[in-house]
Amino acid sequence: MLTPEQVAQRLGISRSLVYRMCSSGRLVGYRLSSEGRGPIRIEDASVERLLAESRMARPEPAAKPSVHRDRPTLRLFAPKRGGA
Repeated sequence: MLTPEQVAQRLGISRSLVYRMCSSGRLVGYRLSSEGRGPIRIEDASVERLLAESRMARPEPAAKPSVHRDRPTLRLFAPKRGGA
């Protein structure tokens, strides 16, 4: 079980966002008091699941365009014609 501060540091987010994620159900957390105002602890597995989901959601880096050596290179500036 982790504190909201530990989770925030691990995920690189604010502590208030950790509380909101617990409220929305994205993170599984428990209050240590039956009165509903005690400290919260978050399950390690919940944090690991969120990390795994974020890794899977990252797009693949774009492939570099291939260079064809047998084709002429595009000129950005036309050569000057004539004198002066």
